[in-house]
Amino acid sequence: MVAAALIDRLVHHPHMVTLKGESYRLRERGTAAAPAAQAPGLRPST
Repeated sequence: MVAAALIDRLVHHPHMVTLKGESYRLRERGTAAAPAAQAPGLRPST
């Protein structure tokens, strides 16, 4: 019950956090991925 209450509080008013830049894991592998297109309806980050 405690876990369910914690999850409920976390997802009640979530905020979208968009991270941009190279992935450290992919950079170590030597294959940097192209940045993904921004999802429609999201504000551009500044």
